[in-house]
Amino acid sequence: KWLKEKIAMWADDTMYDVCYRLRLVDDDDDEVIQLGNEKKTRICMKTADVAKKLGCTCRELLESILLYHQSSRQSDGAILSSAPLYPTEALLWDRHSVPPGNYGLVSEGSITGITSLSLPKLNARFLSAGDYLLRNFRLFRLESAYEIRADLVDAIKRMRPMPKQDGYTEDSLNDYYGNSFNQDENVANDESPKTEFQGWARMGLELGTNKLDKQGLRLIRVDPPRLGESVPASVIAELVLDLRHCATSLAAEWDEIGEFDNLFLVSVDASKMTGAPAPMMRRKDRRVPDEEDFTFPERYGIQAVRGCMVLEVRDEAGTILSDPALAYEEGGRPDPKGKRRFLRVALDPAQ
Repeated sequence: KWLKEKIAMWADDTMYDVCYRLRLVDDDDDEVIQLGNEKKTRICMKTADVAKKLGCTCRELLESILLYHQSSRQSDGAILSSAPLYPTEALLWDRHSVPPGNYGLVSEGSITGITSLSLPKLNARFLSAGDYLLRNFRLFRLESAYEIRADLVDAIKRMRPMPKQDGYTEDSLNDYYGNSFNQDENVANDESPKTEFQGWARMGLELGTNKLDKQGLRLIRVDPPRLGESVPASVIAELVLDLRHCATSLAAEWDEIGEFDNLFLVSVDASKMTGAPAPMMRRKDRRVPDEEDFTFPERYGIQAVRGCMVLEVRDEAGTILSDPALAYEEGGRPDPKGKRRFLRVALDPAQ
């Protein structure tokens, strides 16, 4: 901020001269052009062409180049500590970071002719041990994101999100004699969910329960950042799962979730679904698979994707089902009580 204020007071000739002395621009053209509202100065055509393509003035371009060159860079350790461990919706459906597994799946409206990816290379010299760890972390994160995206797409498709049809109209809110009756608070305040799921997935459940005493997702604690860090130390939340509609075998699988297992939370708003089909493949007469379709979030109304790690699982009686010591007690592990499960999870603070 201080450097930006100082640069703003410079004249255009001074700014160009500083950039030239720092070897940030070339001086191979004597054409005279105008920078801003001040007097005309000499500048190379390369800089003018780049500024025209970016839709900015030459002074704004030179200011951005100078600020980027002189600004301090984060260390590898700082980048690793602030990077999220779980992928978000921005990374999962980013065609440049997590491209399709087959280049033939690129549609007509996207970038074609891709021969290489902008990924960190491992067969090169490393600047430091931190640089080596950072490159491996990024590659492993992108590889995991590709597999996670396929699992999420499969579960969301099977659950079939649809706009909720509550059945309430202006006429139905009156009785036989035309007198209005008391509405439910959620309906009156328009706070009821706008999405319902008409299908089911083996490892996909809607958060919440039919009882109003427990919310589907509730934040419990957000610890302040540690010294020298910018993200919270920990974010603890509670999830409520209702297993009433699950078969016995399926409910048993959910009860096997233990400590340090990873879950993903997906926010779906069916009112924002486009309902459009997947785009066509380039030079082929079939559509792109949903696992490789980058328009999938718009088609199914996906708003956010967040990851979390399970800390403990409780039943309605308060018994910690994820406690491994229960298996060694007399009589073995007790049967869970009730159909609701309360999961204490640790969210990713960097998200």
